[in-house]
Amino acid sequence: MIGSPLQVCQNNHQDSEATINCQIHLELYTTYISLPTSSCFDSDGVALKNIVKYFLQQSHEEREYDEKLRHYLNEQIKSIKELGDHNTNLHKTGAHKSGMAEYVFYKHTLGDSDNES
Repeated sequence: MIGSPLQVCQNNHQDSEATINCQIHLELYTTYISLPTSSCFDSDGVALKNIVKYFLQQSHEEREYDEKLRHYLNEQIKSIKELGDHNTNLHKTGAHKSGMAEYVFYKHTLGDSDNES
């Protein structure tokens, strides 16, 4: 199943988004080609069982790569949305005016680094 291009555009550079979409489509296209190719070599008149295994394996690997890439991208999108929500909340509370925004950022990204010194 080919999904739509990246659902969330968070100021991504157009070339980066196009490259990611191209990679996803190449992975799926390879799967699309490998499966029928394997079935061509799987007929009774053709004795190339190792080639059948190869193309089936390629198809499965490409599908796995696609799934891993999509999972990674979904995690990145969730992180970006969460960071955007935090930023919006800090801005609404006026934390950026009092220096509280920097404190909260450092506290949650770097942990309690005061105890480490």
